[in-house]
Formats: sequence, structure tokens, C-alpha cells
Amino acid sequence: MELLRFTTTVRSSVTDPGNQTARIDQGQQHHQQVAIMTIKLLKRLRKMRQLDTVRFIQNACAPMVLQVAFFDNGQLRKQLIRTREGGVMTCRHLGEAYALCRSAGVHHAELVQIVSHDEACAGNITTATGPVMSLTF
Repeated sequence: MELLRFTTTVRSSVTDPGNQTARIDQGQQHHQQVAIMTIKLLKRLRKMRQLDTVRFIQNACAPMVLQVAFFDNGQLRKQLIRTREGGVMTCRHLGEAYALCRSAGVHHAELVQIVSHDEACAGNITTATGPVMSLTF
């Protein structure tokens, strides 16, 4: 299941000056979306001009993952690209990441390289080494 959408209608009561209560259906609908970020959804976000940034996050000890930043109802959200089964999609090298992005029509990304300074004392916190690198492909 790629996208779930829940819709609720908001109703409010308004009292008029003559002490008569009128119910007004304002027709406001609020959408709460729970989405699994896939390549198909990435392509749709690009076409709808809601895509902000794609980041290739490369940890020295783990495979590369792709993070998508996009606008949803005016708020910036970030999600990792996942497979249809819901697992995080990984890439072995930049060529694979480029190919995935090209298939969605994306030709710009940022490379973030994360290196823990000492595995024995790094803990759960790692930091990016150096500035983010801008990529065009």
C-alpha cells in the first residue's frame, strides 16, 4: 500500500443575534497522509513541484540511503526512500543512487558523508564530516 488518506469534515455551530442556532457545514476537509516514500512517489512529488532536496547519506560502515525532503501542507518533511515491502532502500555506490534518481526525473542531490571518529566511543551520535557536497548528474 503506497498512500493512505484519511479525510474528516469539520462542522461548527454558530449562534446568530436572534438567539437561533444555525449549523453550518464549512466543508473544510483535513487530510492526514501516511505515505511510504517510493521512487514512484518521488517522481510524483517532482512533477507537483513539492520536492525540496534529495540527499545521499553515506555512512562509512553501512550502505548508502536516500533521504527525500518535500513540502506537505506547507511543512517540510523528510523520509527515507523505501521498497514496496517497506524496507529502507540501500545503494552500494553512487552509480546506483544516480540511476534511481534519474528514473524519477531528479538530476540534483546532496551527498552527506557520515564518519564516526572512534567506533568504541562514538555512541549513538554521528556527525557529517565536512560540508554537504552538491551533485548534478
